[in-house]
Amino acid sequence: MQNDSEYVTVKANYFKTGLHAYAGELTLGNRGLVFDAQTMGKITIPYVQMRVVWVQVVLRHFYRGIIVEAPDGRQFHFVTSRTRQLLHVLNHYLPTGTVRHYRAKTKR
Repeated sequence: MQNDSEYVTVKANYFKTGLHAYAGELTLGNRGLVFDAQTMGKITIPYVQMRVVWVQVVLRHFYRGIIVEAPDGRQFHFVTSRTRQLLHVLNHYLPTGTVRHYRAKTKR
């Protein structure tokens, strides 16, 4: 998949496991998401293969990152400080209800 135009590029970390992170650039274009890490290579996820995109919200205010779920059940965890910029593009290209907020349950 090759994007014809790139809408937003941010620095991000990809967490392959809970403890091991790869630093790189996350790009959203007109066809999908591309994460490029020099130590690992590229991860390419077209919009049509994104089943659910979870937005991680911390303390009900801070947007920490996104979790992309593929149809085969794999999850891709990306952490960035520019999550709000990503949300504008994701909401434009994905169907309604695909982008959801992920909040940890807490006692009230």
